[in-house]
Amino acid sequence: MLPDTPRTHLQDDPTLPSQPLPAKWWQLLQDPQLDALMEQAMAGNLDLQLAASRVAASRAQAGLADAASQIQLGAQAGYNRNANSAHSPLVRLGAPTRPYDLWQVGLQSSWELDLWGYLQQQQRAAQANAQAAYFGAQATQVAVLANVAQHYLLLRHSQRAATLNSQLLQLSQQQSKLLQSRQAQGLIGAAPLERAQALTAQLQAKQQALTLQTARLCNALALLLGRNPGELDQQLGAASSLPLPPDRLAVGLPSSLAHNRPDILQAEASLHAALANVAAAEADFYPRLTLNAGLESLAFNGHDLGMWNARQFSFGPALYLPLFNGGRLQQTLALTQARQQEAAIRYRQTVLQAWHEVDDAAQALHSTRASLQQQQAALAQYQQAEQHARHAYAEGLSSRLEWLEAQAATTERQLALNDARAAVSQSMVALYRSLGGNWPEDKAEAAHD
Repeated sequence: MLPDTPRTHLQDDPTLPSQPLPAKWWQLLQDPQLDALMEQAMAGNLDLQLAASRVAASRAQAGLADAASQIQLGAQAGYNRNANSAHSPLVRLGAPTRPYDLWQVGLQSSWELDLWGYLQQQQRAAQANAQAAYFGAQATQVAVLANVAQHYLLLRHSQRAATLNSQLLQLSQQQSKLLQSRQAQGLIGAAPLERAQALTAQLQAKQQALTLQTARLCNALALLLGRNPGELDQQLGAASSLPLPPDRLAVGLPSSLAHNRPDILQAEASLHAALANVAAAEADFYPRLTLNAGLESLAFNGHDLGMWNARQFSFGPALYLPLFNGGRLQQTLALTQARQQEAAIRYRQTVLQAWHEVDDAAQALHSTRASLQQQQAALAQYQQAEQHARHAYAEGLSSRLEWLEAQAATTERQLALNDARAAVSQSMVALYRSLGGNWPEDKAEAAHD
């Protein structure tokens, strides 16, 4: 049923070996704070709790379908105080009108012989739907963990950017003071000072935006963990270094993608359920045979219920053959066939989308790594230029303004490098999310629990 495995950039990148996927891929970033957040998300995320409830409901539904194919047995007991009307036909035939007691106790059973597989196909459909719900819960888990990692990395990127922007703001303010002093001395015109002041205003506005972004990311993480707004502020703390993934990332075999991505397994299980529903709708055209049996004791006095002559029983088959129902069976079959076709298309769409996501993520990781190397090389050049400017200023060969400009240029490169590091980390998260993320290794057993 699976389509052929296409070739993607996974096979073309030597830094992505086909080794088994790590059990907890986020631990490759070696950030204890992120590890703690992941554990808290697994325990407190409300989407995961809803998904678990849906799994429980679908398994109960599968249990109901299984119960329908079993022998049904029930006990009944009753007591009635009766009196016949004087105008009743029974009285006219000689029955008394005085009140009398009627005691009854017995067993009733029935069992439908599934001659054409109607109940069996309903069982298969219910079991497949339960598997789809389970895989859907795992897909939710993959998405939640990826979202936690993405928001955490964005938070660290925002905090680092705020620190660097604050440094850049201080340098800009120092430049404005120097230019203001030069203008007062008549050494320069108003334009350089106005440009410097405009830059200072822009950096101040950016600082406020980064502060707001940091607060929103903290709240977004709190929501993902099922916590109240602001509840994680103390735990997350101040800015820390932005973690980077290792140079080599295990991605598993490309052919195993369909067994690692729970959304593909969910779509496949839904297709199996749709096929079983079609088979059940076809079987519903044929007769249905039920065996019924009953054994009870009926007496006018309670102490006579155990007597042999108080017993009565019934046993026999019941046949139901649909003759005319206004086209209900035909329309039911047409509906299930249409849903089966939709499920097949949705399955193919899910698989195709998965391969596109994997290919896009592999390309993004390769591109962001190359960009990071370029930014690192550029920063090294700017740092060297800053050292030259500092020595020139110390030796009286250049002004302090030129040294401040060199420091500002280096800080801007550090901001660019911070963006590049964040892009690499985000690409890693996107890659493992596209590969199916982390979920229980005993997938087959867990799906049938």
